Amino acid sequence: MEQEAIRSYLDEKVGEVKRVAASIEAQITTLTAYRKSLIHEFVTGQRRITEEELRRAGRAGSTRPLGHRP
Repeated sequence: MEQEAIRSYLDEKVGEVKRVAASIEAQITTLTAYRKSLIHEFVTGQRRITEEELRRAGRAGSTRPLGHRP
């Protein structure tokens, strides 16, 4: 009987972990698609980075590429 209770408890916890993992994977997929969309918009000129955005990122007046950090 005790083994059945332990198995049931573990099955429940494994199910919870799987649900959380699936949710995180879905969020990653959504964010990856959003990132690709933003990259496309910037590369094609549909969207531009403003001076205010650069200031908020601490990059105003910088000549380094945006992805470069010393």
